[in-house]
Amino acid sequence: MNLVADSLSREFSSNLEWSVDIDIFNQITNMTFVPDIDLFASRLNAKTDCFLSWHPELGAIAVDAFSISWANLKCYAFPPFSLLTQVLAKIRNEKALVLLIAPVWTTQKWYPLLLQLAVD
Repeated sequence: MNLVADSLSREFSSNLEWSVDIDIFNQITNMTFVPDIDLFASRLNAKTDCFLSWHPELGAIAVDAFSISWANLKCYAFPPFSLLTQVLAKIRNEKALVLLIAPVWTTQKWYPLLLQLAVD
């Protein structure tokens, strides 16, 4: 049974590729800035030509957004919600400019930091 679960967990499923609609993304960037890099993407949902993926993937410039410095980049991030604490800490520590997509989830421990770091 474990072998079945393991093999299923390794299969690619495009319905797991969450993404902001490109028209909405363009509206947001028209009001803010155009990012240089998409930190949490795949070749199917990247919003910029330059993107990072969570696993080796054709077109990705690197694996693992936390492995590079965000300090001198204009970043776009729509991370898995489970990574928001780490993302916010990296933004704060590196004073990074990040167009971040995050939920209004007031009961989460990371939410006060999100509000503290928010510009718009």
